[in-house]
Amino acid sequence: MPRRLQVFKIRELGEALVTAGYTTLDKQAKALGVCRSTAWTIIQGTHKNSGLSATVINRMLASPQLPDPVRAKLLEYVKEKVSGRYGHGKVQLRGFAGRLTPSLNVVPFLGARQRAGGDRAVSHARGHATAASSSSAR
Repeated sequence: MPRRLQVFKIRELGEALVTAGYTTLDKQAKALGVCRSTAWTIIQGTHKNSGLSATVINRMLASPQLPDPVRAKLLEYVKEKVSGRYGHGKVQLRGFAGRLTPSLNVVPFLGARQRAGGDRAVSHARGHATAASSSSAR
């Protein structure tokens, strides 16, 4: 059942794209900031059992063409996935949360048991992003 919930949530991204006027695969891929085959997989819901990867999510959220309703659906998906709604294990969720863009601040979404080890991974990822951005600003 959790797998089905995940597929439905991911398919909602495609529905939100169509509602926003992105009706062709080329336009959808451009809006999502991913290649056509990745866009097709997302829209069809034929992704692997683990769902959308943190890399793909980060890429989509970084896309300047991403419509606000699609961004909202994507953030709902992240919140639900990190909370364990789709049946992923604690270790898998901590790894996923640690690979997300630090500005998403997924720590509040983690359950108390997941937070115990997950804070280190997220804080560690934030530290690298902060160090990288401060060194590039010099």
